Amino acid sequence: MKSFSGNLLCSDDQFREVLRQFQESQLEYKNATQNKIKRQIAIVKPEADEEEIRELMEDPDATSKLLNEQIVGTAHAKVRNAVDDIDRKYQDILKLEKGVEEVYQLFLDLGTLISAQGEMLDSILTNMEQARDYIKEGNKRLGNAQKIHKKTRSKMCCILLIVVILLVATLVLVGGVSIGVAA
Repeated sequence: MKSFSGNLLCSDDQFREVLRQFQESQLEYKNATQNKIKRQIAIVKPEADEEEIRELMEDPDATSKLLNEQIVGTAHAKVRNAVDDIDRKYQDILKLEKGVEEVYQLFLDLGTLISAQGEMLDSILTNMEQARDYIKEGNKRLGNAQKIHKKTRSKMCCILLIVVILLVATLVLVGGVSIGVAA
């Protein structure tokens, strides 16, 4: 069972490493997407400061409104595409974050199940070891009982033989005495 526990710990370490790598990848993707959104806002509204850009990035409706005003004012296709792209990227980020949360919860649930099964396996192993010990003890007792049974049987045969001999001797003596008394 120690091997199972060792494998469980190894799997737990591997799981944590994969989850860490996944979170790093997610963070890189999020940062890259946010940088792209910043560049697109800077193209549409070059006079915007960092605070205004950050607010626009956090509010996709305001970003869409700003870009739509630029589209109406300039009727430029690039701006329209930028709005759509920003909106799609923002929605992708939200979906990605939700997906990561779901995967994380699944891994937590899986870890709980594995831990519970490990405890059940430990319990089963302990019960099997106890059963093995009981069987060994039972076999020893059966062996002793067989020896005692054989000894008892041979003693019973000897006692029965002695009783038969005494019975025959008594009958012979009683029969001899009754023949002698009759004569």
